[in-house]
Amino acid sequence: MPPRADAAGVSGLARSTLVERARARIGAFAELSKFGIVLLVLVSAGAGFMLSAPLGADFPWMHGLIVLLGVMLLSSGASALNQVQERDRDALMARTANRPLPSGRLAHAHALAFAALAMILLAKRAVQTALRERGSRWRKCRRDYEAFCRVC
Repeated sequence: MPPRADAAGVSGLARSTLVERARARIGAFAELSKFGIVLLVLVSAGAGFMLSAPLGADFPWMHGLIVLLGVMLLSSGASALNQVQERDRDALMARTANRPLPSGRLAHAHALAFAALAMILLAKRAVQTALRERGSRWRKCRRDYEAFCRVC
């Protein structure tokens, strides 16, 4: 067998190992965030949004997606933070010993960074949305006031 074919086989093997490690890491983060529970929370949040939003051509799709993104970040971050806090107790129980932190599939720092990042992204987006809404409400209030003054 020529050396080039052997080298190509090794790089292909290294690539498949890299892909497997990436899948395992993504799976560990999904397990850390309890993604199955997060999906159920997203379904209930989406249903609540659909019940409160106006139906028809003016349905606020973008607002709904922002709400779902915020709920997903909050749920994922809270679940991850809960597992960070409970990692020592989880290591003692057989039922929870295979979770990402007690089993060593994720480091404490990685899990804490994941939880903090999810919460910080949520907070940043919430503040941006609140400031934008405040600005649009202020402009509307000012227009209403100016219209009222013209009538008087």
